[in-house]
Amino acid sequence: MKHFYKLFWTWIVLVVAPVIVYGQALDCPTIVKNALDATDDACSATGRNQACYGNISLTAEAAEDAPKFTFTEPGDLVEIAGVKNFLLSPLDTETETWGVALMKIQANLPETLPGQNVTLILFGDVEITNAATEEQTPMQAFYFKSGLNDAPCEQAPDSGILIQTPQGQRSIELTVDEVAITLGSSAYFQAQPDGELVVNVVEGEGTVTAAGVTVTVPAGSRARVPLDANLAPTGAPVGPEPYDAAELAALPLTLLPETITIAPALEATAEANASEAIVPVAGLWDPVNGDIVAGAGCPAGISDLLDPTLLSFPFVVAEGDTDLTNALNMLLGAFQGKGALTNPEPNTYVINATIQNETLQLEYRLISEDQIEGETTITMEIRGSCTLTSTFTMRPS
Repeated sequence: MKHFYKLFWTWIVLVVAPVIVYGQALDCPTIVKNALDATDDACSATGRNQACYGNISLTAEAAEDAPKFTFTEPGDLVEIAGVKNFLLSPLDTETETWGVALMKIQANLPETLPGQNVTLILFGDVEITNAATEEQTPMQAFYFKSGLNDAPCEQAPDSGILIQTPQGQRSIELTVDEVAITLGSSAYFQAQPDGELVVNVVEGEGTVTAAGVTVTVPAGSRARVPLDANLAPTGAPVGPEPYDAAELAALPLTLLPETITIAPALEATAEANASEAIVPVAGLWDPVNGDIVAGAGCPAGISDLLDPTLLSFPFVVAEGDTDLTNALNMLLGAFQGKGALTNPEPNTYVINATIQNETLQLEYRLISEDQIEGETTITMEIRGSCTLTSTFTMRPS
């Protein structure tokens, strides 16, 4: 099966790519893709308690008496202890810029585990200021604020910070805007002065403590803490409450060291377990595709050159599988690219993958135990972008 997908992508690159229009300005999905690819490539060597310049544009202000450093281009590394704050830019489709940075911090992990770090992905309209005390490691405590509802397209996440703790280690401790946080998981943070600190736990579990009150936040839920103009808490946490999983689908999961699936909203999970979850029939599921529709940026007539079956991918549901997670994770692995599988709501699964510098999105909606409806979207970029979309249905054989 892997050989089939490799042949498919080779055909796409050699046959379809050359006919794409040249010179077109990049659209929002392409800017997001390019920024994440650039960060992934540039920041692979980031070490403990270091920050990496991922994508333009962002700035770093040196701490008092810190050694001089250069932090102006993708791939530049800086010791976090020498930085007072980082300021990232929001996604701007006109200038084709989007600030992205990657940090690896120790938090309260033992010195004996230098290869185990907490990963922070900062993206968009974010300002973060180191507030660690002498007893803490760099950035174990920080103030931060972010934009709110500022994603200019569906493929872009709203500004914020994505944090992941190392797999297999005990919970780590952070202080964020004077709120005590423990995480044994992956979580997405947003904060606004005179607004709220919002902690969305997308995998694992965490706790949030403020005003003497601690709430446990399981995967699929969030906690909210009111903040004053100086980003200090003014009350106890609210929650846990279900988050909107669809709003988190565009998070840059591919930059995290551990592959995860965004958990369905807490209430949706309970409802699905009670009555909504559909168990697919075991066997080989084959797709039947509709016509391919070419979007903006594609040359006229390109849809006529393509066989719709090229945008369809069979997979196998094994005996004992109660959902599509195992089958789609195997499919994702067969693409031999970088990607993530999310489950934004019961019986709906979305694959986002990057393969040979192109992006692929596959959405599967399990309608019944023996029927799937879905949509394939592929975006190719060569000095411009072309998006091809095809709907499909699937049944087991």
